[in-house]
Amino acid sequence: MDNRRAILDAIRAALKDPRPQALVPHRERPRPPAPALAKGLDRFREVFAELQGQYAEARSAAEVGAALERLVSTRGLRRVFATDTPRLARMNVRETLRRLGVFCASPYRPDEAGAHPRPADLDALVTGADLVIAESGTLVHVAKPGEGRMTTLTAPLHVVLFTADQVVDTLEEAIARLGPAVASGERSCVTLISGPSRTADIEKQLFIGVHGPGALHALRVG
Repeated sequence: MDNRRAILDAIRAALKDPRPQALVPHRERPRPPAPALAKGLDRFREVFAELQGQYAEARSAAEVGAALERLVSTRGLRRVFATDTPRLARMNVRETLRRLGVFCASPYRPDEAGAHPRPADLDALVTGADLVIAESGTLVHVAKPGEGRMTTLTAPLHVVLFTADQVVDTLEEAIARLGPAVASGERSCVTLISGPSRTADIEKQLFIGVHGPGALHALRVG
């Protein structure tokens, strides 16, 4: 018997054997009790601040408009991608920006000249959150028509609006709520945003805003 046949016969013989059982059987073990931490919105505010996120609250569309006006003034915003989802429409976000002289651009629709704005030309993004995870200070964005995968990555400033009923305590709760839509294929991409974009090089030098927005603002509405 030549060497090639001997090797192939040995492989075939090995594949016939059943897979050996694990030496240590798998058992579900109870988790240790979690430390006493703040829950919900209070916890999110704490962690979000530690991640260098900027948090604010607005009780009405007028207060949302005032917050946007401050950002436009202090950061000199001129071209902003503001989604036209129902949540933002109720807060008159696009109308407020236009009143302030800001051009509402979209990477997904052509502008007045028929051209698609380049993402690099945008000064800011204004979107809604699909969920907010308190334990990690995370804003959850799910890709959808008008808010594709690149939506959260295309400008130096990202402003996210959310409501208190979107806050969950843990990642497990977020997965449970998002699971059906993702599993069915209705939604294909979920982005978890925990603070401004951070990148570290091989020398462990930290850079902010290289691969995404360098400033992140969360605005709780209602």
